[in-house]
Amino acid sequence: MPPEMTVNDLKEWFKRASDCHYELHSTCELDNDAKRSSLSISEGRQFTSLKVIFNRLDGEVDEFGSGYGTMEATPQLTIEGPIKEFQFHGKCIERIWSESNSYGVMQCGVKLGIWKTFSLDNKLKAFVEYCEGKPTNHSLLVKSGNSCLIGNYLEHGNIQGKGIYLYPGFKYAISGDLMGGKMRNGQFAKVLGAQIHHSPYGVPQPILEFQTNNLPICYDPATSLRISKTPLVPDPYEDLAVFVKESGTPGAGEGLFAKQNFQAGDLISLFNGLKIFKTSRITKISAESEDWSDYRLTVDKDVDIDITEDLVSLKTYCASHGHKACHSFEQKNAKFDNLFHPRFGEIMSIVALTNIPKNSEILVNYNYDLTLAPVWYRDLWQQFQTKCTSC
Repeated sequence: MPPEMTVNDLKEWFKRASDCHYELHSTCELDNDAKRSSLSISEGRQFTSLKVIFNRLDGEVDEFGSGYGTMEATPQLTIEGPIKEFQFHGKCIERIWSESNSYGVMQCGVKLGIWKTFSLDNKLKAFVEYCEGKPTNHSLLVKSGNSCLIGNYLEHGNIQGKGIYLYPGFKYAISGDLMGGKMRNGQFAKVLGAQIHHSPYGVPQPILEFQTNNLPICYDPATSLRISKTPLVPDPYEDLAVFVKESGTPGAGEGLFAKQNFQAGDLISLFNGLKIFKTSRITKISAESEDWSDYRLTVDKDVDIDITEDLVSLKTYCASHGHKACHSFEQKNAKFDNLFHPRFGEIMSIVALTNIPKNSEILVNYNYDLTLAPVWYRDLWQQFQTKCTSC
C-alpha cells in the first residue's frame, strides 16, 4: 500500500501541530462502560488520566455540578475547564507550573482524544492521543533540535516499548526498543512517507525502508572520561550527509563538506563530545587557561562537551563529525544547535543557515567571547571588521 502522506506532508503536519493556535478535533468516544469505569477508580490513581477529585476547586459550580473552575491536583499541577456533573467535561487546560501547558478534551473527568503540550514559550513538547483516559501508542514527543520520538507515551514524559526516532526533517529514522526514552537495538531507516491510522487527527505513522548493512544502534552517551563505547562506528545519517577533507581555509587543517544538497534549516552533522560538568563558580574560560579548547561547546547551563586532542583525528573518533567544521565570520553557512540523539543523548549539532550545494564546505561562526578568545580568532575578527568597514 502506498503511503497516504509524503515526507513533505509529514513536515507540514508537524508544522501545523506545533502551532499552539491550531486546534485539532477529536473523534475518539468513550462508551458507557468506559465512563462508568472512570467514575469508579480510586483516588490513589494518577490524577491526569483518571477521576477528578474536587478537594481544591477555585470556581463556581451550581447544585447540579455544572460550571467552570480550576482545580489544584498537586502543588505543581492544575486543571482548568468546564464542569458537568462534578467532572471536568469539555476543552480543558492542564498546567504544570514553571514548565508547560497542555490543551485537550476531558469527558467525565477522563482525557479524550488529542492532547497537545507546549512549553511556556509555546514550543510543542508532546502530542498525545488518549483513549479511555490512557495514552495510546500513537503519541509523539518533541526533543531538542526538533527531533521526535513516536510510540507509547508514559505520563512522566517518555516513550516506552517499540518506538521510532525521527531525525529533524523527517527524512530518516531509527526504529527500535525504547526504555525510558533510551534506544536499544535500533535500526536506521529512510522515511518513505506516513500512514494515517484510525484517527485522522492523531500522529501519522512513518513508513520505513530499512537500510542494508545496518548495525544495531544503542544508547551510549558520553561521560567525562569516555566519548563512546564504539568511537569508530559512524552515525548512518552523517554517512549520507557529510565527508571530511582538507579545508579551503588556509592553515585550518581538515574541514567538513556536504555530501548532498541542504536546504536552510536542515540537519547537517552531529557534534558529540566528552562531557564537562560545570560544578564550579567559574563560568568563563580564557584561551590562556589550561581548560581552554577550540572544540568546547555549551550544551546547557550545567554541561559542556569537548573533543580532546587525541579524539580530533577520524582514525581515533568518527562516531560524529561536527568537530571538523571550520570557522568563518564572512562565509558561514551553518550554525551550532542543540539536538537529542537516541545514541548520544543530548548533544550539539550543525544546522544549515542557507541552502548549501553538494560538495560545499560547511562553515560556522564559533561565537567565542572576544575578550576570552585565542589570538587567531581575534585576528580574524579584526580582518572581518576592517573588510566590512571598507565595503
